[in-house]
Amino acid sequence: VCVERLEARLKTEMPEITRLFVKPQTTGTWEQRRKLIDAASGDQPI
Repeated sequence: VCVERLEARLKTEMPEITRLFVKPQTTGTWEQRRKLIDAASGDQPI
């Protein structure tokens, strides 16, 4: 979702940019982010 927001903003503000390459997150970074998302939403991981 974050990448989609970034792409949408770039298309609006800088239409001359036609390609965007985003470095994948490390597993550790994703796990930290997922825990924050879960805590904020109140959802319990499966």
